[in-house]
Amino acid sequence: MRGKERGHEPNFEEKVAERRERRELEDVQATIASLEKQLAEAQGGKGSSKQQLTPKAEKEQLKALQKQLKEERKKVAELEAEIAEQVVARERAETELVKRESAAKLVEEKEAELKEVQEELKSKEVELEDINGKIVILEGTLQRLRTRAAGQGEDEHSAHGEFPDGVERKASSDLDAMERELSQVQARIEEETRKADELEKELRDVQAEIEASADPSPIPTPQPSVSSASSAHSAFVAQRLLNIINESNKTVNTLREENVSLLMQIAGVAQ
Repeated sequence: MRGKERGHEPNFEEKVAERRERRELEDVQATIASLEKQLAEAQGGKGSSKQQLTPKAEKEQLKALQKQLKEERKKVAELEAEIAEQVVARERAETELVKRESAAKLVEEKEAELKEVQEELKSKEVELEDINGKIVILEGTLQRLRTRAAGQGEDEHSAHGEFPDGVERKASSDLDAMERELSQVQARIEEETRKADELEKELRDVQAEIEASADPSPIPTPQPSVSSASSAHSAFVAQRLLNIINESNKTVNTLREENVSLLMQIAGVAQ
C-alpha cells in the first residue's frame, strides 16, 4: 500500500476538484431526498397543515416534483460518471508512474552494468598495452637476431662458404619461437577485438533501451520524473564507453599492422 502511495499522491488541484464534485453530489443527493419526501407527502395526502390544493393543482405539483426529481437524478448520474472518470484517470496515472519508476530503475541497473563494462574495458586496455610492449620487445629481439645472424654468417661464410649449423639451428629455433609467440599474440588480439565488438553491441543496445525508457508520453497528471536526468547521464556514460571501445579498436588495428610487419621481417630473416 505504501508503494502505491509513493507511486502517486493526488496534487492540490486534484484534491480540490474531487472535493468539489463530492460536495455537488451530496447537494444533489440532499435535493433528491427532499424531493422524494415532498413527492411522498403529495402522493400520501400529507400536507393538511398547508393550503389545500385542488386535485388539478395537486396533480400539476406532483408532476412538477417528478420532473424535478428526474432532473436531479440525472445530475447525480452525470456527477457519478465524472467521478468515475477521475478515478480511472488517476489509476491510469498511477500505472504510468509505476512504468516511469520501472524505467528509472532500469536506467540505474544499466548504469551499474555500464560501470562494470567501463572497468572491464580499462582492464582490456592494460592488456593491450602489455601486448604492445611484448611486440616491441619481440621486434627488438628479432632485430638483434638478424644483426647477430648476419654478422656470424658473414664471418663463417667467408671461411666456410655457408652458415655454420649451430648458428642456423639457433636462428631457426629463435624464429620458430617468435613465430609461435606472435601467433599467440595475434590470437589474443583477435579475441580482444571480438570482445570489444560484443561490448560495443551491448552498449548500443543499452543506449536504445535508455532512449526507449526516457521517451516522454502524456499522462493525465504530470509528475516529476527521475528518469530524465538518469537517462541523460546514462547516455553520456554510454557514449564515453563507446569512445573507449573505438580507441581500443584503433589500438587493435595498430597491433595488427605491427604483427604483419614483424611477420614480414621474420620471413626476411628466414630467407
